[in-house]
Amino acid sequence: MSVQKAPNDKFFYFCYASNLLKSRFHLYVPSAEFVSPAKLEGYRLNFRSYPGWTLETSQWRGSLCSIEEDQQAHVWGAIWRLDKTDVKGLYPTLYRYSSPEITVTTPEGHTYLCHTYHMAPDLEGANEEPPSPHYMKVMIEGAIESNLPSSYVDYLKTIKDNGDTNPPPVMAQIYKK
Repeated sequence: MSVQKAPNDKFFYFCYASNLLKSRFHLYVPSAEFVSPAKLEGYRLNFRSYPGWTLETSQWRGSLCSIEEDQQAHVWGAIWRLDKTDVKGLYPTLYRYSSPEITVTTPEGHTYLCHTYHMAPDLEGANEEPPSPHYMKVMIEGAIESNLPSSYVDYLKTIKDNGDTNPPPVMAQIYKK
């Protein structure tokens, strides 16, 4: 089976964290179109803080999700189709991330060439720290909305959070009533 590539004016983006949830992702990239759930082999999730990070300066009041190579693992996420001009909408929260091209596979066995983002593995001063419960709520709801396997959603529910009880302002934007 051949690898699906986006048309010249578009690109496929694989997300695995808060951008799984449509209402969160559309805050920055309103034209993004959901394509499919997909699996990335050879990577695992991790949660890291930026250099100089504090609970008060973090948008999510906790560390952010990233991926790192691990040949024994996999990460589920979602494929979105974006206009190339929309890439700037990804940058407000991903400025310390790098953007490799990766190949992911849908549950039906189709493969897609996608961009993804991950915190640079050699980012000096980055530390593993737990995410906030608010960030995990968005990730888990996004995983359900993106139709990721229930076993993977159950795995996300086991990730220990930092116990923060003060929701960040972005939560009000995501869950507008």
